[in-house]
Amino acid sequence: MNIGIDARKIRDFGIGAYIKNLIRHIPDYDRTNRYVIFHYPEDRAFIPLTGPNLTLIPDNSPKYSLHELITLPVKMHTQKLDLFHAPHYTLPPIRPCRGVVTIHDVIHLRFPEYLPQVAFYYAKLMMWAAARSAKKIITVSEYSKQDIVRYLGVPEEKIVVIYNGINQDVTHGQDAEAQKPILKERLGISPPYILYLGNFLPHKNINMLIKAYGLLKQQHAIPHRLVLAGKNDKMRSQLQELISQERLEQDVILPGFVEPEFISPLYAQADLFVTPSLYEGFGLQVLEAMAHHTPVAISEVASLPEIAGDAAIRFDPQSAENMADAIYHGLSDQQLRRKLLERGQARLSHFSWQTMAQRTIEVYQTILSFPGAP
Repeated sequence: MNIGIDARKIRDFGIGAYIKNLIRHIPDYDRTNRYVIFHYPEDRAFIPLTGPNLTLIPDNSPKYSLHELITLPVKMHTQKLDLFHAPHYTLPPIRPCRGVVTIHDVIHLRFPEYLPQVAFYYAKLMMWAAARSAKKIITVSEYSKQDIVRYLGVPEEKIVVIYNGINQDVTHGQDAEAQKPILKERLGISPPYILYLGNFLPHKNINMLIKAYGLLKQQHAIPHRLVLAGKNDKMRSQLQELISQERLEQDVILPGFVEPEFISPLYAQADLFVTPSLYEGFGLQVLEAMAHHTPVAISEVASLPEIAGDAAIRFDPQSAENMADAIYHGLSDQQLRRKLLERGQARLSHFSWQTMAQRTIEVYQTILSFPGAP
């Protein structure tokens, strides 16, 4: 059988990790079927070629375009595909083979104001079409599954929940300690600090985190600075205005986009990692912080409690006071910190990229085992 995978988003932050690890581990569990990987020509070096049954096919069609809805099905036909996997919601509805789609979340339907109107209607139409034309829908949490049922009207039995994984071979301890001068020199960051790492869309609730941090400085005079790491071009002026209002100019660091080589020591040197988000389909950074032996505090909403389990402090993301109290306990209660670290290591055992790949291949095999039209 010939199975195609769209890898054109392999350099994206979250979905890129998903695609890369799926492709990397496919040969561990399936050396019989042929896998055709569609990719941008310039991304060839990012594709992990770990087995002889992986074939690379370049494709230049822009993401989120009408062009991809034509060129990809043509190449599916040329490659004689039996199944095509779209690891994002853009699954061409007219194609010569069966399809499976991964819908990580329905954020565009929950927060339509994030997109221009034309882009929103395109996303809504493509998500609806993908949910109906796919033989199976994969998603990354039970919370996202219920959102897909609610917003797309899909029967539960069509949806398979397969958790993302986590790379646990991360550096901490001596390696991270050696990176301290580099973090200081390149990013202007030195311990002690509280860390947020991610994007800066409104649902990430960064404004409330800044207010909670301001309360911590007023009430407890904590020595920690607040590091808000990630690309923040669109919101930077708004954040800086709030930081000025809270008189935190010397205490909040906005390093912007962090190069991959600095992410591991940034996690490892933090005293606490905080996710104040109002919505997450999974929350990979929570697990990454745990893997770096860093205690975690999370919003008690969406998929975050499901993913973190008992290994994180929880707070109400709508309350700066409650968030501040939770963060302070996470910094000051040493017994709690030890418990969080122990539970965090135990929690990581539930998330494996190898298991994700194995279960995804099982979905492929289930679809291919039943005769029928695409």
